[in-house]
Amino acid sequence: MRNFINLIISIPLLVSLNACSSDEIIPSSHAELLPSFTIQEYYMDVYGDSRDHVKNFNWFTYDTEDRLTEIRTLIERGGKNEAESKKSISYDTNGNIIQIKITQKNPVNDSSEYIIQNYHYNSNKITVTQGDSVTGLLELNEKKQLIKYTWFDSRKNLITYQYEYDNRGNLLTYTYQSESHTQISKYTTERMNGIYKCINTPQWYIVLYYNNSLLNNPTEEYSSVNNSKFEKLRYYQYQYNKDGYPVYQDILYTPGWIGGSNITLKIEYIPATKTTDS
Repeated sequence: MRNFINLIISIPLLVSLNACSSDEIIPSSHAELLPSFTIQEYYMDVYGDSRDHVKNFNWFTYDTEDRLTEIRTLIERGGKNEAESKKSISYDTNGNIIQIKITQKNPVNDSSEYIIQNYHYNSNKITVTQGDSVTGLLELNEKKQLIKYTWFDSRKNLITYQYEYDNRGNLLTYTYQSESHTQISKYTTERMNGIYKCINTPQWYIVLYYNNSLLNNPTEEYSSVNNSKFEKLRYYQYQYNKDGYPVYQDILYTPGWIGGSNITLKIEYIPATKTTDS
């Protein structure tokens, strides 16, 4: 049996995702849509054969430039509210993210936490700070796509994410590396509209905190753990609306992988403000 440590490109940009390319294959229109609401569902192992049903709700708010300004999240586990959060995103006049304010609530013990993350720009590097502490470093390529992110976990272990893209801007390879573990994932994509294709927010934010449905959507993922042979880890299935955007995503693990839970994602959209549809 193959073992798998479930790593989420969290799912959590200096190039904008508003390049709603005219060469995409769109079934019936050239509409530009923004995700307004998503529900992600999966099952989490608890004890023995027990599994909790987890639901992750997200509400997205945009400004008149189609940039994300607020993201509200509610997590349910086993039918009960487990966590709530709100992210408020601020931009400079060039469209760069300069600050994210995060409010996190735990309904279980009625506690809350307030975090302010600041982003500092120096050429192709972005330093993330909280107060006087540096919490992360992002590195961009000449196309201003995220290629590397380093940070320290709660145990002060150095964690590195690395990214490679195809010539269309879709994620091709993702590498997770710690002192004891390296996992490389390779993706294939189709040509339908990506979920986050028309969001006019820096690319690094979408890649880092959501997933890899950028210009197009992934169809297969192959994985190598600690230099093992690449094997098919999971595959993606979609249902599309009339405008060619996914309204349902099903992520299915290849039989034999341990620790992976199938994931479903439902998506609702609103029209983009800066549309080119006629």
